[in-house]
Amino acid sequence: MNLELEMCNNKILNIQEVINVLEKECVKGKTIKQIKTLGHFSTLSHKLLQIFKELDYQLYRYVMNSSSFKLKKAIGQVVVQELSQEFIYFVEQMCKCHYELGKEISIKGIYASIRGLQSFTSGPVIELYELAYHNFYNKIRQELIQSLLEFNKEAIHQIWSKLRQTIFFELLLPENEVPLINYLKHCGYEIIEFGYTITWQKLWLHSFQADMTDENHIIRPSGGIVREIRPFKKYGDPILTVVSELREEQLNNMDNNVLNTKDDVWKLVEKNIEVLRIIKLNFKSIPFFIKKGLKGYLHNWFEKGEKARGIQQRFWNLMRIINTMKELDNINVFSMLELDKYQVQQIFSHLQNQKKKSGDVKYKMVTINGSMTEARLFLDWLIERNKIATHYSNPFRELILPNTRIDSDNIPYIPDEIVRQLQTAIKECPLHIQHAWLIMMNTGLRISEVLKLEKNCLEWDIKEKIFYLKYIPHKILRYRRKIGLDDYNKIPILDPIVVNYIKKQIDNTEFLRQKANTNYIFIRLTGTKRKLHQSAQRVIAYTGSDIEAPINRLIRRNKIKNVDGELWVYSHHQCRKTLATRLLTEGASIQETSQILGHLTEKTTLQYYEDIDKMKIAQLDRTLFEALFDEIQTEVIKAYTKDELNALKEEILQGARETPEGHGTCLKHVSFGPCKKKSCVGCSLLLTGPQKLPMWKKLYHEQKEYIERLATYHSEQGNANYEEYREFQAENHLLKTYEDTIKKLESFIKERVKPHE
Repeated sequence: MNLELEMCNNKILNIQEVINVLEKECVKGKTIKQIKTLGHFSTLSHKLLQIFKELDYQLYRYVMNSSSFKLKKAIGQVVVQELSQEFIYFVEQMCKCHYELGKEISIKGIYASIRGLQSFTSGPVIELYELAYHNFYNKIRQELIQSLLEFNKEAIHQIWSKLRQTIFFELLLPENEVPLINYLKHCGYEIIEFGYTITWQKLWLHSFQADMTDENHIIRPSGGIVREIRPFKKYGDPILTVVSELREEQLNNMDNNVLNTKDDVWKLVEKNIEVLRIIKLNFKSIPFFIKKGLKGYLHNWFEKGEKARGIQQRFWNLMRIINTMKELDNINVFSMLELDKYQVQQIFSHLQNQKKKSGDVKYKMVTINGSMTEARLFLDWLIERNKIATHYSNPFRELILPNTRIDSDNIPYIPDEIVRQLQTAIKECPLHIQHAWLIMMNTGLRISEVLKLEKNCLEWDIKEKIFYLKYIPHKILRYRRKIGLDDYNKIPILDPIVVNYIKKQIDNTEFLRQKANTNYIFIRLTGTKRKLHQSAQRVIAYTGSDIEAPINRLIRRNKIKNVDGELWVYSHHQCRKTLATRLLTEGASIQETSQILGHLTEKTTLQYYEDIDKMKIAQLDRTLFEALFDEIQTEVIKAYTKDELNALKEEILQGARETPEGHGTCLKHVSFGPCKKKSCVGCSLLLTGPQKLPMWKKLYHEQKEYIERLATYHSEQGNANYEEYREFQAENHLLKTYEDTIKKLESFIKERVKPHE
């Protein structure tokens, strides 16, 4: 190191002596032409030649910075006239140095690196800088073109990493568009072959930045893709052109899923109007015999018409079970048919005890139940396919699963004060969100049904002079077909505002529907936020989260809170429950509500009613419950201490004191002793309320039918005075009790509920 420093100092001293002599001649007034004839200038020229050959940038900078203007001009003339080739090589090597370091290459930047100056003027020497700059890039261009022709991704990735994207494409376009497009297509086919959906971003990444076919590769686009994709649009958007062609080809080739049970990786195609999503199911890690059965089971569902997403869900439900079996040391089976009920219980317990790194529960009970239920169906299929003896019992069917409807968070309806705030604030959202929310709030449609509404969803009924909303209830479509119902369900739309919003949504998306050849009205263009060129934009349908997330942001922004001062957390299904609440509270029958909500059975609607009114008691109508509670007979109240009375209220609200008939709550204190009554009807310890009205009506109708059958029986037997029979009078008395209870509850609702509306 000391030797190198000493040699450098000697070079500087030697050249400084020459410069000093020449500077003295300049001071004497000699012209540039005269200076160039001096022997010392010839020595300086020779030293410059050595500097250029040895790439001694430091010494060249010293020479130029130590010389006067006149001497610099003389040096410049010699460089241009006699040493131009050597100087061009000298500058090219500095370009290469910048290139290897990933620095931006520009004439100004190279000049600054060689001379140590930020500014420069035009002149013959600067022209040599420009010539060297272009020579260097010509070499890079040739290297780049050769790499494109050879489909050498590694070389192209290296060049890409060292150049600005604008320069990269300017080197190629427009003259070399053909090899670029061929290379992009080659990379695009690799992406498709590996199982990805072709997109401009994936093609960009794979072609210029990273090999996406490497299974260890994590797709993380570097910054600036959106920004840097613009410069080459003036050349015709080659990457977007290729994406359009390949996507069209991929759509045509993969329009129909084809699954082969011999393949260990399945690729399922899910199509969102113009955009493909490829779902990969990897069976490689599954033991052979279990894998064979699992493939057959999923393929069976596929042949039945199960959608790609449904097959994916079944796959992951069973993978939780299979992965748990591998984690448990004492479960070592070739087939899931070898599992016994104790091992199944162990799998269930293991899933319950799984924790995330944060310490939170890994799987919710509803998720675990989904896996156990799928395993139950899987084993049923294996038993049937393998024709197992009838004495074999499915161990997953012996497992009693907890009621997740009780354990999971109950979906609330939206209280009136929240609805009022949302109605005002929702105007801040884009029109499609306003339209979707208003439709859900007024029709009770599920979000999936709203987002699948078609352009002809409104039908005018000439006789009734109202619009009907026609939609496909996708959740229960298979069951509707099974029982012979039409795919479409129709409900009346009485509010003209809702009709107008639907018409607006139809009109607003007419252009997109024509572009994508689709009938859906809740659709949008992709890439609008990223300002992609139209050729790269595709029409897709909105998802539930596209609507739900902005509404929750709106709630946070406007600080919309419930009665407890907590921010409301919105979900789409709340709209459905809110409409059910309004209909049932306003006196609509279970049958009418069931028809509007599109339920297959009234049992589902009845469950809605029970859930809704439990929430109503617990939240908005607490005063109504207090009024009911205050009507309890004094002797009953006296049996409870103050603390016991508060505990009793909480037990009632939680449903812990339900009667066996389900028509109320028992207030019996332990001090009263065992109950001797056969029925709770008419008991002073029975507390009932509006939430039990459907059950009272059900009991009333059943009792009425029973009395009619009893009367018919006595008439057929010739018993003329059967109405005087004690048995018949007792049944009539029970019917009258039901009727009186219903009247009281309906009167109670009218008196108490209206003040809250």
